[in-house]
Amino acid sequence: MAEQRNPYGAPQSKLADPPPQPGSPYKAVALGLATDFGGTIALSVVLAFMQSVMLASSGMTAEEIEASLKTIDTGSWLVWVGGLGGCAFSGPGGYVCARVAGQSEYTLGVILAVLVVVLGEVFFGGGNLDFGLSIVLHAVGVMAIMAGAWFGKQRNRRAKAAVAQ
Repeated sequence: MAEQRNPYGAPQSKLADPPPQPGSPYKAVALGLATDFGGTIALSVVLAFMQSVMLASSGMTAEEIEASLKTIDTGSWLVWVGGLGGCAFSGPGGYVCARVAGQSEYTLGVILAVLVVVLGEVFFGGGNLDFGLSIVLHAVGVMAIMAGAWFGKQRNRRAKAAVAQ
């Protein structure tokens, strides 16, 4: 006699999520760039506002504050917090790039790093920073992007392994 199926029982087929598909490399780099530059620009606006408020409270006029913000000393706290804070957004930028791509994480991380350095010099360079300081900040930013790409790749591997089980 054939075994009867219980209509109230759990299904007998093996169900699983489909394996994650790799994302668009263009989208990954664009979102990584948006994360890096977006965070850096937001931090710069906040720091400039804080500096403006501090200068205004000391009695400076709006024209003097504007001139002061254009000629910031490289030893100033503003430069160091802004530079290192900008580098702090590079790590999440590399992570976002790697997670969205789901493939070639290090290659896309290098592409993102090159774009960040080149576009950073084109849009934000302006010669305000000392050459040595600029090199150091770019090197720290590139290392942060590659660290973010590494973390993203590890997360992608864990996600693929979880689906495979």
